Amino acid sequence: MKFTRAMLLAIALSALSATPAQAQAARDIDYLLTRIEQSSCQFVRNSKVHPPSEAALHLRNKRAAASRELTPEQFIETIASKSSMSGEPYLIRCKGQADEQSGVWLRRALKERTG
Repeated sequence: MKFTRAMLLAIALSALSATPAQAQAARDIDYLLTRIEQSSCQFVRNSKVHPPSEAALHLRNKRAAASRELTPEQFIETIASKSSMSGEPYLIRCKGQADEQSGVWLRRALKERTG
């Protein structure tokens, strides 16, 4: 699915009308997506390996398709932890480390951000 200008506009417009808590949640989720995108780790989805840029795009598309605002925890649990088609957990594969479920990796990244 292509991330379109319409999706970007919808996200931007929703951010303008967001409460402070919703705006912070959106910034935290954006942080997590950027963290994936800028990592040197690969993303394993349905047994196929994807570079970080593709992983971030996939998760952005899933987030844009969500029917409601999400907290970072909800984003991790409902969007970024497993395939909605197969139910298979997503994995993060970083060089020199064991594969890790993306939910664990993202929760750690969120904790590092929020303390």
